[in-house]
Amino acid sequence: MSYDFDICVIGSGAGGGPVALTLAQAGYSVVVLEKGPWLKEDDFYKDELA
Repeated sequence: MSYDFDICVIGSGAGGGPVALTLAQAGYSVVVLEKGPWLKEDDFYKDELA
């Protein structure tokens, strides 16, 4: 199995996620590598004051 990407972003944190999105929207083929756990929507607070 082989894959070919234009860009590899290491880490999907506060900087990596937006960079990956911007590059993908610009037409690049992007892969994001993340070591941390898989988080679901329920893992985040919906209220900024929480």
